Amino acid sequence: MLKYIIVDDEYEAYLSLKSIIERSQFSNSFQFLAYASNTIVAENLIQQYNPNLVFLDIEMPSENAFQFLERIDNINFSFVFVTAYDQFAIKAIKINAFDYILKPININEIDELLYKLVNSKTTEELTPISLKSRITNIKSSIKGITIHENQNIFILEFNDILFIEAQGQYSKITYSDQKSIKTHIYSKSLLYLEDLLPEEIFFRVHRSSIVNCNRIRNLQKTNGKHFISIFNYTIEVSRRKVKKLIEYLQRLK
Repeated sequence: MLKYIIVDDEYEAYLSLKSIIERSQFSNSFQFLAYASNTIVAENLIQQYNPNLVFLDIEMPSENAFQFLERIDNINFSFVFVTAYDQFAIKAIKINAFDYILKPININEIDELLYKLVNSKTTEELTPISLKSRITNIKSSIKGITIHENQNIFILEFNDILFIEAQGQYSKITYSDQKSIKTHIYSKSLLYLEDLLPEEIFFRVHRSSIVNCNRIRNLQKTNGKHFISIFNYTIEVSRRKVKKLIEYLQRLK
């Protein structure tokens, strides 16, 4: 019997998944324990119930699934990602042998997944070190962001991004398409993008901005404040970030 918890900030998505599992031909092998709408509640439920299995939505407010799994200790349960993540992340998850369910949830895919879980010989246990390594591999295989603009969908490669600014729960991405400089309002927060962007290229210079360090022209101080220049744009660097940014840029040389 596999005892499971569902973690998803979308209540309707949780109900849908739970209902499909309960209607599956393999339902007798699974026992539902609890539901959590965020990772803080999930952490408490995991400690309380000690589940074999956690269905975990990737995109949640304040902390995503990757951040959550990297943070918690003693991961002695299997986990299945439930996500509407872009195709590059899905590909990466699949390559690294993570199980996942893609939203909107497909009944046949659930049956296949449950069959696989029921017939699994062992429940994999991941140490924090091995988990961090696998998540790093996922991130390194993602080469860009999927952009939905009007009726078009295209991949914005990380190297083409100049900088990103916070716009409430959204982000404004300024990028180069070789012909001109363009902007796009992305439907995810700066925190979400910070976790996705490769650390060897991007640096958060301010609570409201992340920059592509390969695109920085210069760093200067004016009227007691520090600014960097990227093309014709000037971006402020917070006082507490200046020293770390200089050290970061020196490592890039």
